[in-house]
Formats: sequence, structure tokens, C-alpha cells
Amino acid sequence: MSRKINRLVTDFWGKITEDLTPEEKQKLVKFSIPSEKCKTCLHSNAKWYNFVLKEFACNDCVPTGCSCKLKKITHRSGLNVEDYEYIIDKTGRELPCEDWIKI
Repeated sequence: MSRKINRLVTDFWGKITEDLTPEEKQKLVKFSIPSEKCKTCLHSNAKWYNFVLKEFACNDCVPTGCSCKLKKITHRSGLNVEDYEYIIDKTGRELPCEDWIKI
């Protein structure tokens, strides 16, 4: 999310300063938004945001294995654990809960 905002700010900054002289540009303070930090490991490479908890997480720390990401793999009736598996991404990792969105 902050990368998208940073790109918008950079584009906007470029548009409002294109007619200024170099001396005028130096007088202005450039604005930037810091990247979000993972709540667990505190690295500033957060790639996920939980809109319920209002927290950020990196790829290594985002919790996975939520029941909302289960898919049925058999046609049997009933609720047997063996009939379900977690949805995985391209790298083979389980996906986080639907409360987490990729930023």
C-alpha cells in the first residue's frame, strides 16, 4: 500500500515541480512516506495488511493455514479432515486468511 502511495506522491511531486527552477526546487522539502514495518519481525518489508487488526506483516511472518482457505478435494459428503486441503500459492505456500490483503 505504501509503495502505491509513494508512486502517487512521486508522480504528483514531478508534476508540481516541473515548472520550477533548480533553485526553487531546492527550497522545497521533498515528501516521502516510510515503508510499513512487519509487526512480528519489525523489518520494513511488509507485503501484507490485515484490515481487521490494522497490522502489517512480511511474507515470512504472515499467518497462514486459515480455515477460510480450505478447498474440498473429494466428492464425499460430510466434514472429514481428509477431504480438504489448503489453497496454496505459486511457490507452494499456504495462503493467509482472507483478512490479509497483499500490498
